[in-house]
Amino acid sequence: MKIKSLELENFLSYYDKNHFRFGEGPTIIIGQNRTGKSKLFDAINWILYDKAYHTDIEKWLETRDWKDDLVNNYAKSLAREGEWVKTSVSMGFEDEEGAKYLLTREYKIKNKANGSWEVPRNSTLSLRKTEPITNDATSSWDNEAHNQIKLLFPQNLSKYFLFQGENISQIMSLNNKSDFINALTDLSRIEIFDKAKNYADKVFKTLKKEFEVKEDSSDQLQDKKMALSAAIDSLKSDLEHEKDEFENFVKERDTAKEVFSKKNDELKKYEECARIINEIQQLETQKSSKIDLRAQLIDSQKRNIFDQWMYAGTDKILKGFQDIYNKNKIEKKIPEPLRQEFVKEMLRLHKCLVCGHDAEEDTTFYEHIKSHLNEKALDSETELINKLSFVSENTIERNSQISAEIFKFFSRKEEYDTLIKALDQKIKAKELELKESKPADISEDELKQRNFAQLQVDRDVAKGDLDRFEERIKGSREKIGYITGLLTEQQKDYDSLVENSSNLKEKERFKLGEKIQDTVTKFYNSFLTKLITDIESNANECFRHMTEKNPALSGRVKVDYELKEVYTVDESGKRLVNINQANKVSLQIAFVAAVLAVSNQFWNTYFPFVADAPISALGGNNKVNTITTMMDIFKQSIIILKDDADTTDNTSVRNDVVRALIYSNKSVQYAYELKTIGEKLIEQRTKVEILKQ
Repeated sequence: MKIKSLELENFLSYYDKNHFRFGEGPTIIIGQNRTGKSKLFDAINWILYDKAYHTDIEKWLETRDWKDDLVNNYAKSLAREGEWVKTSVSMGFEDEEGAKYLLTREYKIKNKANGSWEVPRNSTLSLRKTEPITNDATSSWDNEAHNQIKLLFPQNLSKYFLFQGENISQIMSLNNKSDFINALTDLSRIEIFDKAKNYADKVFKTLKKEFEVKEDSSDQLQDKKMALSAAIDSLKSDLEHEKDEFENFVKERDTAKEVFSKKNDELKKYEECARIINEIQQLETQKSSKIDLRAQLIDSQKRNIFDQWMYAGTDKILKGFQDIYNKNKIEKKIPEPLRQEFVKEMLRLHKCLVCGHDAEEDTTFYEHIKSHLNEKALDSETELINKLSFVSENTIERNSQISAEIFKFFSRKEEYDTLIKALDQKIKAKELELKESKPADISEDELKQRNFAQLQVDRDVAKGDLDRFEERIKGSREKIGYITGLLTEQQKDYDSLVENSSNLKEKERFKLGEKIQDTVTKFYNSFLTKLITDIESNANECFRHMTEKNPALSGRVKVDYELKEVYTVDESGKRLVNINQANKVSLQIAFVAAVLAVSNQFWNTYFPFVADAPISALGGNNKVNTITTMMDIFKQSIIILKDDADTTDNTSVRNDVVRALIYSNKSVQYAYELKTIGEKLIEQRTKVEILKQ
């Protein structure tokens, strides 16, 4: 069976008509949260089985329970009073003989006054089949169409070919009322053998009763026969009761295992997130420290930078002035300045402090010293010239120092810039790692506020519950084994009495009934064992293919029908505990693939594999490897994935591993991206963009 096309009209988040085409191989559909990924999966469930998943109440609802909520809100908002609004899904598919089918499910509601809606109880279903050679077409509707779909897409197998990662615990459970048993019933027709076994049991009970009510000629033999028969019946009753207890323990174990698995995965996820957050905080602290040091460096060099800017290009002028000054100094054209205070001091002391000669008043020496009081202008100019020379020398020297310091500054600043840039890149890488590890339904702020200690307590409590049920199952198995042993011994004693019975006719009838019962039971058990073995063998082949590039220990798949579990074991047959997340997902998908592979053998058809978010817990190469393996395992696969890329960042989109796979892998014929458009809440709807066709 191959799905060829899908058209959604006004179905949930899909406004108007939206088209998808599918090839024989893989189709990949990606989208951010709340873009209509699950609604697309719901559309396939709805058209086949008249059910869609209501996320608000977390239940699968039939059309009559959905009422007008099934119809796109934007389409309803545009409807005038008295106008009908139609929602429909059409699916085109082909069978192995080449016959083409077009299946359509419709539902119409009418806009009444005051915003209320007239809603019918049921949808309408139509199926048109076109023969491959003659092109003859036949049509059927509603119940007849529904019955044909049950044969083409058996509902008990639907959770395997319509696969949701959230339902994996139900799919992996092997208890007597699980999806797996329902799937076995449909994929193998094992109920025929089960009915035969039940019928043989009833016949044997009837013949046994006829034999027992017929009294033997020996009273002693008759008494033993009746006593043993009562004991055997009592043991059988105890055995049935204990088997029921075992099944109840298995169900409780499965529930506890699911709770523990969720708690454990949650804790691991948060522990991993906590580690990454801590690393991000350390990197940000380092970055902040480097930014502070860079700021201090810049602040300490502000004066140098300003001076370099102020005195840029002055060295040539200053050196020219210095050359002229030095030349005139040598030629003594620039006298040493004689300060007026110095002259006045000599007059007060009556002594020349230059040559040491006495200079009394009214003497020639005194008058000579006094004459210098009239040369203020020369003193001022000479002092100014000398000061300028001093300043120019200092400025030239300072400028040379500034250049060296500025060079060191830019060198150190470049080092800080490089370190800060490297820390930025590390932080971005860690933030991307956090995004891949973080649960989709929690923000980073909420993540930081999580109480990891409480999560660990919750996980340990769940583990304790699981361990208790495992112990109860172990005890129950031992009790079943003990009762079975007693029953076998009692049955042997009873069979020896039967041989000695004088009631020949009843004895032969009893022995014939017992032989028929034993033969049918063995045939049923043999068929069931072969079925489980085939599933296990196929699961191992898929699992080996999926994990061959994973360096972690993967082991082999064990489908333990006695313990009602699917797990992995090492080479010695010992159960592997705490396999990594990638191998865990691979085990789940391998088991699903195996069930479908065996069903293909019985039905002589290939069911399409439609997977909604099967590997959301994986990231990077693990995700790509798992997608690639699904593409290889299933003849046709439609894989709906959460878009991990930041669509607002072109670099993130270019580097997205799933997009790279879509464009590089030739077996991917079709690929789509789902987006949400519409500014107002009532206008928001899913937009389908083609990535590849």
